[in-house]
Amino acid sequence: MTYQEFLKELTAYLRRELPDGTRMHLSQVLKTNGLRLDCITFSAPGLTVSPAVYPEDYFSRLSTCSLASLADEILSLYRDISRHSPDTSLFTNPSRLRPYVVFRLIQQKQNRELLEDLPHIPFLDLAIVFYLLLPCGDHAMTGSALIRHEHLRSWHMTVQDLADLARENTPRLLKQELLPMEEMLRQLLTPEAAEALFTDDRKERCPLYVLTNRLQLYGAGCMLYDGVLETFATARGCDLYVLPSSVHEVLLMPVSEKFSKEELDEMIFQVNREHVSREDILSDHVYRYSLKDRKLIC
Repeated sequence: MTYQEFLKELTAYLRRELPDGTRMHLSQVLKTNGLRLDCITFSAPGLTVSPAVYPEDYFSRLSTCSLASLADEILSLYRDISRHSPDTSLFTNPSRLRPYVVFRLIQQKQNRELLEDLPHIPFLDLAIVFYLLLPCGDHAMTGSALIRHEHLRSWHMTVQDLADLARENTPRLLKQELLPMEEMLRQLLTPEAAEALFTDDRKERCPLYVLTNRLQLYGAGCMLYDGVLETFATARGCDLYVLPSSVHEVLLMPVSEKFSKEELDEMIFQVNREHVSREDILSDHVYRYSLKDRKLIC
C-alpha cells in the first residue's frame, strides 16, 4: 500500500467512525527545518483544541499494525482530548498566560520561512522561539502552541516581554535533567543489554552527559538556563563541547585532546543524516562553552 492509498483509506475510516457533529480536516502544515506534513485535525461544538495527527507517523507502523488499529488509536486520542481539553482561554487573556510562556531552540537557516511568522531572538546560528504550555484544570501540562506575531499584536506585547517571561518560566516549568549518558541509556535498555554495553574502559572513552528537561521534549533549550553550563564546566575545570544531538537534548563533554572539533562536527553531521528525523535536527556542528569567557561560542 502506498502512502496516498493509506491516507485515503485512513481518512475514510475516520469519517465513518467519528461522532455526529465532529468534522475532520486534512491540510499541510509547515514544521521545523522546512518540513511540510499532512495533518489531520478535528472540530466539534465545544471542542477548544484538537490533536494534530500526522498520518506519515502512522503509515510507518503499517507493517506491524492494521490500518483499523491505527485509526482506532487516533480516535482514542481524539476522545481523550475531547474529555480533557487544555485551557485555551489563555490566548484571549494576556494576564493569565504570563506564567505559561516558555522558549525552545530551533535552527535559523533551515527555518527562515517559519521564523517570518514567529517572534524570535537570534542566538548564534539558532533561534529562540516561544510557545505556551497549555494547562488543564489541575495545572498539568498537556499541550503546547507556538506564539506567533498575530498573538503578540492582540496581546499588546513585545518580543522582549516574551523573553523576560520565558527566562523565568522555562526553568521552573521544564526543570533541567543532567545525567551521564550511561545512566540515561540504562533507563532505556534491559539490564542485560546495559551490562554488555557499558564497561569501565568504554566509560573512560566516552565521558558524555545528557542535558534535557523533565519532559525530554525540546530540552536543548536547557543549555540557556542560567548557570547550567558554567556550573558543569567549573566542576570539571575545563571548557565544554556541546553536541546538539537534537532539539530535545544536547550532549556535554569536557574538551580534551581525544576528540577534535572537526571529528565531532563530522560525527554530528552523519548522525543527523542517518538517525535523527529531519524535524528534530538542531544543528550540524558542535558548540564550545568557554569557561574563561563564560559564554557559548560556535
